[in-house]
Amino acid sequence: MSSQMKTWPAPPLSTSSKRSTTKISKTYRQASTLFLTRRLPESLTTMLPILEYTPDSLDPPPIYSANKITRIKVWSLYLTILNAICELPPDEGKQNFGNFEFRALVSKVRDGTIWDEVIKNGYGGLEGNVDTEVVINLATLLLAHSRSQKINQLRLESYLSSRSEAKNNQAEKYQNHSRRQSIVDSSGGLEPARELNSLVKVLELYTLHVLLRNNEWDFAREVITVSSILDEDRREAFLEALSTLQAEQREIQQKDQEEQRLRDEKLRRDAEELLKLNRDIEQKREEETKLKRLMRYKVTEPDCATESTSKLCQNPSITSQNKQTTPKKSSLHPTTHSNKAAAPPKSAPISLYNRSQIILRNIYDLISTSAGNIKMQPLLMLKIMAFVCSLFYVFRKRDLRYKMMSSWVKFKQTAAMAGKVSYL
Repeated sequence: MSSQMKTWPAPPLSTSSKRSTTKISKTYRQASTLFLTRRLPESLTTMLPILEYTPDSLDPPPIYSANKITRIKVWSLYLTILNAICELPPDEGKQNFGNFEFRALVSKVRDGTIWDEVIKNGYGGLEGNVDTEVVINLATLLLAHSRSQKINQLRLESYLSSRSEAKNNQAEKYQNHSRRQSIVDSSGGLEPARELNSLVKVLELYTLHVLLRNNEWDFAREVITVSSILDEDRREAFLEALSTLQAEQREIQQKDQEEQRLRDEKLRRDAEELLKLNRDIEQKREEETKLKRLMRYKVTEPDCATESTSKLCQNPSITSQNKQTTPKKSSLHPTTHSNKAAAPPKSAPISLYNRSQIILRNIYDLISTSAGNIKMQPLLMLKIMAFVCSLFYVFRKRDLRYKMMSSWVKFKQTAAMAGKVSYL
């Protein structure tokens, strides 16, 4: 991955490099002041000229020629600014940087391409030359904002493998050289013991954070066991911390499983209660249907009795004929008893309730039949209305009303005389 990046020769120690270091220090102070006042766009704009390079130019960025302490300070501030930008709410970030630039900055961190930018611009594409403190900041930044830790894992593995041999040589040199030679070298580098502590910190991030986020517990234990960076005390502390984290992880998983089981149990109970409620509602509906049928049956029973009696009421001539024929037979044959025995039994008198039901039923049937006929024959309604209007028109004439009233009086007198004659 690092072999495809642009590389530059080692930075020369000259007057121009000193002027570049002075410029970088001044830029660093300005960007720090802007960052402390939460002016993130201005702080980022101030930092970019010393960190980026022009693709058409053969010269590296100014940060490439800075000493180690300055490089660490500048890259740490740059990564801190990016972390603050990623923590901004989306609306505020788009308002401060613009939609496109804000998304590009956040994607650079989340996708892990910030590693390539630091290695290419600050260390000439040589991944093994990246300062350990900068690696720690990069790994921490990706741990906080990257969606997946696979890229972080690959970068740390590549860095540790490239530094493993250098660490062994540096530790041997630290043990053999005198105290005066091991404190600070002429190029501004840190002492080997401090560098070793930084490598231990990188290994801690790799084994106890990145690998665990990728759910590689066994591999993390194996790396801690065989690592040459750790001494026995640190190895034991790392293994103990790993065991503690694994126990906590198992406890969290058990708690999550218990909560999931409780949620499933609650859902099952709710489903059973809903099913029981539906069964109760269905049973209640069936009972109401049966009750309605029973009430309808009880209502229709007196109707059946009244229908048989209504037939007798509708045909009174039959009963009158029976009454007229029986006395004749009795007058012709007064001594016979067979006619008395053959006389039909008297029916029970119809109650007022049954009579009212018969009348209402007949009225309802008449209205229903009329409504049906009107629907079937719309012209019939027009004929009825015309007939009623004609009656109103006829009754408006006084002479015609007088003739009809006199005719009605004559009809009643004739009917009364006919009744008297029939009675005699």
